[in-house]
Amino acid sequence: GRACFHLAEFTSLWTKPLGYARERNREGFLAALNAGDLQYAGYLSIYDAAYPAYQERSLEQVLPAVDESLSFNRKTQNILGADTILAFKMAFSCMSGKTAGDQNFDLEEISEAEYLSTCLSYGNVLAVCIFNIVKGWTLCLHGHPKEALAALKESEQFLQFIGGMLFTAEHNFYSSMSLAALCAETSGVQQAEFLEKIKTNQEKLKTLADSCPENWRHKYLLVEAELAAINDDFLRAVELFQESVALARAQDFLSVEALANERLARHWMRKDAFHYAGLHFREAMSGYERWGAKHKIDQLERELTRLGL
Repeated sequence: GRACFHLAEFTSLWTKPLGYARERNREGFLAALNAGDLQYAGYLSIYDAAYPAYQERSLEQVLPAVDESLSFNRKTQNILGADTILAFKMAFSCMSGKTAGDQNFDLEEISEAEYLSTCLSYGNVLAVCIFNIVKGWTLCLHGHPKEALAALKESEQFLQFIGGMLFTAEHNFYSSMSLAALCAETSGVQQAEFLEKIKTNQEKLKTLADSCPENWRHKYLLVEAELAAINDDFLRAVELFQESVALARAQDFLSVEALANERLARHWMRKDAFHYAGLHFREAMSGYERWGAKHKIDQLERELTRLGL
């Protein structure tokens, strides 16, 4: 069980497709359970439940498994495990429209403020770090780049505690996507600073994309597409957006496929190419619907009605 945990969470993600880590999480959970190692069974149950949301499964399919992991960790008095899976429950609940708004992470059982206060009261900084990263992911998808960056910035003081885990790369990617979104609102020195941060992030993400293209190349290309768009290389940006969509689809990364289609649609809108924009907005809507991102679907429906698309 412990060997599977370290292989799945700290090693394989950089060299093997995410499906391999998912298999090791399930294998490790059963092995730890059979060995009576309830602590590591709890840890493995977290990622066994959460990773499918990144690939292949809808949020509605994932949330029951998240609840099962939360219940298991609480029954076995694994506080670190319970707090960590609760971070995913808060983010996935917001994404799937089960919270009061697309920036609201409060659950019936606990508010965001109570959660963070409780975690910090006994030094559970790993859970706080992961929560702020998945919060940043949620806010970026929901079109709130400033708020996403603020959450991702909050996580940075604790990144050392999650070294080698998937979430370090997720922090990189959603930071870059949020910065790219803000570049449209900035110019001069601030835009140059944002672009420099993105380029630094991309150097790291390219290393991952070269090492394991199945997990990371679609994300690397999506950020490259944003950079091409910012630099007014319109057709190159279209090519990169399309390649990112195709690679994300090939590996069943539902949320990134939808995001890449949405960003491509917005790129076409800059040229008033409403036909092409509409095509990709519909592709994005289809992707978000398959993934179950209700707040995002509602948001796009309102926007597309307003645009007449």
